[in-house]
Amino acid sequence: LKQGLHWGSKATLIAIGAVTVALVVGFGVFFVAFHRVFFVGDSWLFLYTDTLIRLFPVQFWQQFFFVLAGLSLIEAAVLFWLTKGAVASA
Repeated sequence: LKQGLHWGSKATLIAIGAVTVALVVGFGVFFVAFHRVFFVGDSWLFLYTDTLIRLFPVQFWQQFFFVLAGLSLIEAAVLFWLTKGAVASA
């Protein structure tokens, strides 16, 4: 179990690290790619005057993704540190 948690936390650090780099380099490209994966066509596009966009503007989602990535990195780093002896003893 410890070894699985260790390797899972390592994979999470790598994956979330890559997503964070994508967010920093080009949030707009990441944002559009994310929506193209989960939505059909342009059904996710709204006018800037629509209530949904006014309640949750792009800046909200940008900050949300950075906070989520940061918390995920912290959690994975702590889990990696707590299970670091699992690989050495296996």
